[in-house]
Formats: sequence, C-alpha cells, structure tokens
Amino acid sequence: SYTGPEIAAKRMREEYHINRNHYHSVIEALIRQGDVEGAWFMICFEMRKALIKPDLKTFYTIISPLASSSQLWSLGKDMVQRFNRQHPEIVKEALNDRSNRPILQALLRMSLKSTSGTNMSTLHPLSKLGTRPL
Repeated sequence: SYTGPEIAAKRMREEYHINRNHYHSVIEALIRQGDVEGAWFMICFEMRKALIKPDLKTFYTIISPLASSSQLWSLGKDMVQRFNRQHPEIVKEALNDRSNRPILQALLRMSLKSTSGTNMSTLHPLSKLGTRPL
C-alpha cells in the first residue's frame, strides 16, 4: 500500500519530466502540511530514483519552515541531524552561509551540538533509514 507522498511521486515520474525545483516544491508542501517523514522520503528515495542529488536549497527547503517556529524545533533538530548523516557537506555549507537568519544558524548549531559532542565533519554519512548518500 502506497502512502500519499509515494503516490504523488509515482504519478509525477510517470506523467511529467520532474526537475529539482519540482521536488523542492513538493518537499515544501509536505513540510507545511506537517508531513516531515513524507518530505524526508522525497529526499532519500524519490530524488535518488530521479538521480537528483540534494543541495543547499533542498536543505533550506526542509529546515527553514521548521526553524521558524519554536514548537517545531525538535523536528528541525532531527532533520538537521538526519541531513548531516546523509550529506554533511551540505550542512557544513549551511553553517558557513552568513546570509542565514540568526534563528536558522541557532537551530543548526544546537542540532549539531546535540549529536553527543561529535564533530560534524566526522559523522558517517549513513542515515538511520539505512540509505546511502548519492
């Protein structure tokens, strides 16, 4: 049985030529609807199937809405940590991006600090979903 994001992704692949911007739009819509796992599924599985590697914009698309509300910070921290396990180079790029709002920088730093004091550059790029990075 397929979930909503799986059905949408299947239909998108079959009927349209999907690019990175389309995936970002779907990820943003899923996040705004509260379907964080669906957004993560899009990044880990659907973008991979389409041979589209996540980039800094992908990261910001999933993290920015979560950083905007203190009620969503725990989800934001989890997403930063997941992204860091899969794509530490993107999280490092975000940390060095001085154009970030202070609230986003705070979420990034707090999320990485809470990984048991582990230096972000030493984290192994495997997700807890068991997928490998592209």
